[in-house]
Amino acid sequence: MGLTINFNIKFTGKKDVLINHLKKVRSKCLDKPFQSIGEIKEVEVTPYIIDSFNYWQTIFQYPNNSSENLSIRDKEMEKLGVTTWQMIELMTSFKRPIKSSYIISLPILVGQGSEDCHLRFFKTKTGFRCHSFCKTQYALDFKKCHLLVIYLLDMFKADNFKITVRDDGKYWKTRDLNILAKELFDYRNLVRGIGDILTDTFGDNIQFAGDTVFDETLLEN
Repeated sequence: MGLTINFNIKFTGKKDVLINHLKKVRSKCLDKPFQSIGEIKEVEVTPYIIDSFNYWQTIFQYPNNSSENLSIRDKEMEKLGVTTWQMIELMTSFKRPIKSSYIISLPILVGQGSEDCHLRFFKTKTGFRCHSFCKTQYALDFKKCHLLVIYLLDMFKADNFKITVRDDGKYWKTRDLNILAKELFDYRNLVRGIGDILTDTFGDNIQFAGDTVFDETLLEN
């Protein structure tokens, strides 16, 4: 739970055009105060990689999904040049089973306390698709992190791109910091209210990630 920016980006052009656009995005992001901007990576997801992923997912499903076993799965997938999370995202992005695909990714860390905003474009029949989210509510510098994600997504308002964004802070549509501040305040109160319920149930020793005092200076211009 927490104030989050959800986004879906579709690209209908060729792979080389997408990579060139990501290079421009990366270059612009390097001039902004992101925590970290990684390198663009390309991975061909072959039928063997998909079969291997399905194999490890099958043998290490409940009740065999111990941390040790899942670590073995993760290491085996990394040997093939992909991560487990990439494969989970890929396999859940299609309604029907796929035989092969392609991943173009740009790793992005927004700021301390914020979730990452990695861009992972998966090959589809009509182009490429990136579907992800970034929770910014618990960032130490909320305003900076939230606006950096918006800045990043703005760069995909370009030819051959179709972007859909659901911003819990409503800033994507309004570009109004006052509305963003109100939404953050409401989310903090919601989380604090749930914390009060849990405290009544489990006692005062329970600690809550969202149980912090809202600092209105976070959104000062």
